[in-house]
Parts: sequence; C-alpha cells; structure tokens
Amino acid sequence: MRSLANEVSKILDRKLIFLGTVDDLIRIYESSKETPQSTRNSLCAYQCFFVDDLHRMERSSFLAQELLYLFDSFQNGKQRMAFTTSVTLSECEAVPPALKTRLGSGLRVDLAKPDLDVRLKFVQDHCQRKKIPLSKSQILTLAQRHSDFRGLLGQLNTLQAYRELLKKDISESVFEEALNKNQSDGDKKTTPQIILEQVAKRFSLDVKTILGSKRQKEVVLARQVAMFLCREEFGLSFPALAKLFGGKDHSTVLYSVHKIKKLQLDSSDMNSLLQTLRKNCRQETT
Repeated sequence: MRSLANEVSKILDRKLIFLGTVDDLIRIYESSKETPQSTRNSLCAYQCFFVDDLHRMERSSFLAQELLYLFDSFQNGKQRMAFTTSVTLSECEAVPPALKTRLGSGLRVDLAKPDLDVRLKFVQDHCQRKKIPLSKSQILTLAQRHSDFRGLLGQLNTLQAYRELLKKDISESVFEEALNKNQSDGDKKTTPQIILEQVAKRFSLDVKTILGSKRQKEVVLARQVAMFLCREEFGLSFPALAKLFGGKDHSTVLYSVHKIKKLQLDSSDMNSLLQTLRKNCRQETT
C-alpha cells in the first residue's frame, strides 16, 4: 500500500493522498470535533484514498456506512482507491454486502508470501546495511524459518541487539537461542513428511503414489504442489528435491516448482489451496 502511495506521489502532491488503516479512520472520526458530515468532506478532499486492514472494521459499528459513503464519493469523482485485507473479502464479516459488491467490481490482486529467494535477499541486504555478521548458513536458516518480512525483521532486530550487547560475532549457540526465543507457534517448522502426508490427504492419495511414477493428472498436480511446498519451506536445491521425490530428474522438479509458483499468482483457487496446506502442515507440528 505504501508502495502504491509512493508511486502515485510522483505525479500527485502527497497532501492529496490519504494513506491509512481502518484504525486510523476510526481515530479520525472519534477524535474529530466536527460533525460526521464535515469529517467526510475533509476525507473526500483527497484525490487518492488508500485504506489498509479492511478486516479490522469489526472494531467500529459506524465505520461501515462511512466507508460506503466515502467509496461512492471517490468513485463518482473518478478518483483512485485501494483497499487491502489480510483475509479474503468474503471473510470480512463486518464489511456490509453493498460495500463488498462495490469492492468486488474493482481489480483484485492476491499477493503471495515472499518465496525463499526473496526472503534470502531481504536478510542479506539488511545484514549488509546494519553490519550484522551472519554466516551464509545462518542467513539461510533465518530465511527458512520465517515466511514473512515482519517476522524476519523482528528476528534481525533481536540479533542486532545481541550483537550490540555482546560486542562480538554471533555464535551458533547465541543464534539458536535468539531464534528459539522469537519463534512463535505459528512459525514452527514442518517437515517434508508432513507436507507429503497433508498433500496426499488433500488429493485423496497416498504418499507412495505421490513419490511414484504415475502420470495421471491429479497425481501429477499433487506431486507438483508437494515439490513447491518443500522447496518453499526448506529451500532445498532442485537435485535434492529430485532425490526426495524418488529420484526424479531435477529438470522435472524445476518445471513443477515454477508451474505452481505461476499458478499461485494467477489462480486464487491455487493460492487458497497452498495457504490451507501450509496451515494444516503447521498445525501438525503443534
């Protein structure tokens, strides 16, 4: 959302861009000494309206109707709008049907979690900027254990604090201690076997079939999904993945991973399937 605002600010004065969360809107209305209509008019004076955390609308009973009014005003004025939510729109129970219909008429983009390569680059760049002396194996471990940037940043801040307090390089024991302190239940790592079992269950197959050589469409898709999840979760090389999946050719694994990655971006059904499988896998570790 901030990136959108930054891009628009290249052609539009920042003062004309509203960038905030649902919580920000609630505070604006609750703290305003003006009438609700005056507050609406102030918000409608912006030429861009970017609102984050739409799923938090349940915190306010009046905001639903206010947002509906603001949406219509910006749409009638042909102004830019963008809304984000960490869950699907259908799961946002506090969003009224009329507003859901309006939001559904716009362009919807499902953002996938950053893959391992992106997370690795993020950790490497941060360590370089902050002069955090992590080894290549520590950087890889860190990128594998966290699937989002916020978790990674929190972990890196912890390691930086350790570094400043100890005044020396971060040993393996200190590194593991820092990771274990910050690791929540949601970050517990799964295993390749759990992934295989969950994928097999979802596709009504058995693990041996997925690891075998059958080429039926459903079996191939299940195998490709399992390969993708193992690659994403553990950062395994393509030859290592090929070995894990019964000695397949590594080019087959490469094709499978890239195919599912593309489907994840292009298909909301595939994205939803992958999210469900990740959630189920992590539940198996608790």
